[in-house]
Amino acid sequence: MTTRQVFGAMTVCTVGLIAIEIAIVQEVHGGWWHRVAGLDLLAGFTGCLALIWGAKALGRLGLQRSEHEHSETEP
Repeated sequence: MTTRQVFGAMTVCTVGLIAIEIAIVQEVHGGWWHRVAGLDLLAGFTGCLALIWGAKALGRLGLQRSEHEHSETEP
């Protein structure tokens, strides 16, 4: 699967989820942000990206050692 196909599938899923959220009207208890269609989807996606980028940053800062730094006696 190419990158273009992955982005296309993600776009179709996103549009479908927002359409379902607009079509299914539920009684919402809580803040105004729960009534905005797609906002929970956007918040979840943003949170996932933040976790991925944070993990990569920690790896680059020295949390992950290169393969050549391991001693030969380690299992």
